[in-house]
Amino acid sequence: MSPAPWATLTLAAACLAGCKSDLSQQLLERELRYQEDQIYQLQDELQEKCARLERATGENASLRRQLGVGDESAPTTPRRSRPGIKPAAPVPPAITIPPAI
Repeated sequence: MSPAPWATLTLAAACLAGCKSDLSQQLLERELRYQEDQIYQLQDELQEKCARLERATGENASLRRQLGVGDESAPTTPRRSRPGIKPAAPVPPAITIPPAI
């Protein structure tokens, strides 16, 4: 047998081995993307709920003023978010990938 077929088979085997991907790494990356999407969705929902609460609080205070009903313990102006505190920016997790075997 000539060396050409063996060289071709060896080259094909080497190419196929180089294309192998780690299934567990792919599953982990998919799970992380899913969790990241959930985080963004929950942050958006939280911002929406906070805005709705602010509007409802302002409307409630306005109606109390119109009716002349004053609750001395409750503030007459709508509650605002604390001016010095901003929502935390999302920080991606640190992932250490072990070296390939």
